Amino acid sequence: MKNTKKTRRVAAFAAAVMMAACVAVPMSSFSASAEGSISISNEATGHTYEAYQIFDGDLSDGVLSNIIWGVGIDDTKQTELLAAINAITLTDNSKPFETCADAAAVAKVLSDANAIFDAEITKKFASVVGQYLGTPTGSTTGNTYTISNLDDGYYLVKDKDDTLSGVDDSKTRYIVEVLGNKTNISPKSSKPSVMKKVQEGDLISGNEETTTFAGKTDYAVGDGYNDVADYSIGDAVPFKLYGTLPSTLGDYTKYKYVFHDTLGTEFTAPAAKDVKVYIDGDETSSATVDVSGQNITVTFNDIIDAGATKDSIVTVAYNAVLNANAQIGLPGQRNEVYLTYSNNPNWVGDGTGGSGDTPSDDGKTPKDEVIVFTYELDTTKVDGADNTKKLANAEFKLQAASGTHKDKWAIVTDGKLSGWSDTEDGGTTLKSDANGLFKVAGLEDGTYSLKETKAPTGYNLLADPIEVVLTADTANGQNWDDGNSATALTALTVTADNKGGTVDDSKGIASISIANNKGSTLPSTGGIGTTLFYVGGGVLVAGAGVLLITKKRAKKDAE
Repeated sequence: MKNTKKTRRVAAFAAAVMMAACVAVPMSSFSASAEGSISISNEATGHTYEAYQIFDGDLSDGVLSNIIWGVGIDDTKQTELLAAINAITLTDNSKPFETCADAAAVAKVLSDANAIFDAEITKKFASVVGQYLGTPTGSTTGNTYTISNLDDGYYLVKDKDDTLSGVDDSKTRYIVEVLGNKTNISPKSSKPSVMKKVQEGDLISGNEETTTFAGKTDYAVGDGYNDVADYSIGDAVPFKLYGTLPSTLGDYTKYKYVFHDTLGTEFTAPAAKDVKVYIDGDETSSATVDVSGQNITVTFNDIIDAGATKDSIVTVAYNAVLNANAQIGLPGQRNEVYLTYSNNPNWVGDGTGGSGDTPSDDGKTPKDEVIVFTYELDTTKVDGADNTKKLANAEFKLQAASGTHKDKWAIVTDGKLSGWSDTEDGGTTLKSDANGLFKVAGLEDGTYSLKETKAPTGYNLLADPIEVVLTADTANGQNWDDGNSATALTALTVTADNKGGTVDDSKGIASISIANNKGSTLPSTGGIGTTLFYVGGGVLVAGAGVLLITKKRAKKDAE
């Protein structure tokens, strides 16, 4: 059955299998040489390609005759294979292979169709044949890919099963090219991508991004969703996940697509029902949402069936509450997302992992992170004449002067913010200790008001609240994705009534001092004081006594 004229191999391999494109990296076509080899142009390393001879025959003048099934077909399943080929139905409801009784008849249908490798008939034929393969005729792996010493015939080339799992890469769709058709396959680069964003809080000065996602202006992240934000403990923090789909989605019959989102223990995760999923802005119920501990998983067993296209954007939105476990200052609350996705266009399983699934290696995108910061305000009460003297038992209440919690009063538990009250009476009384210190941890940046409600014994009560401005400078754009959060929180400053305080950027602590003056016998109204009244009163009493004695003596002398 073998033709010995090696010079004819170029013609034979013009009828060989061609590779469509690797989804992850640019690919070009297979090429057949006079030495009976197939070369695969792929810049990505780590692939293992296998070649399967699906048709064998006698080659003469560029024509393959006396065609039989090749050695790459499982010879125990040829009858089953033929039945599956007979059942192939195209979108126009035609069954081009319905009457085929053997390999030669199948090859003739392909040849008569004169279809290019990317035609529906060749794609569906290859998809069926790929389920009945036996032993590969040859394989290649490494950095350059060449399968040599191949006999004449038609070949199907594919990535080896159970390879490329857990990496950001995709397998090759195998496609059979009909004899005589020469195809130059355009390079493609196609894999999904994912990003996570956190909405900037109202009290934040903010550096909002103005870029778009996947070239879509209607998915711009300049609406306050950034890489970095800061919040107060107890706040519900809005997060969004954005995912794209591969441009070669059409090569897949089914496409599994899964978000893996992880929150730190500093967040209280939402209930599954509160996680909303959208395709192109329309809410969908096609995804399964699971919340387990700090992990949120959103699974599409087949996102094609859910209505997604290669140009779709998938969005996941939810709120998570920043809780008392929050890390003050650096490194902040870092949390992440990544995608796993179908990377085998030849896969025909149902995505559930059941017995009906064929090997379904999945790709995995790099992780995308966001950071949420929160800060601490330390206040020390000191003597106005000697700031080294710390004053205990001063009492204050903290009020938000801007942002989401404007005009509300802080509720503080064990030195950490735990909520906000609409009334002053509901706010927590903050009392200075023996070192004159009281703390409020878990604040976002913004403007606050400290109102003194009780002065230390012997000191005057402050007439007006102290305005405190806490400012954080943060950097978006994930220039901090090297793991160094310090490049995300670039500066922290604080002022109290326009007087600067001190900060510890590494700990996220801003410190201020508030002075009290000792009490005075002089009233603040500028009056003459009670002492003069005491002195004046004494003089009047003494004068009255002298006058009384004088009058009595005068009366006595008159008698």
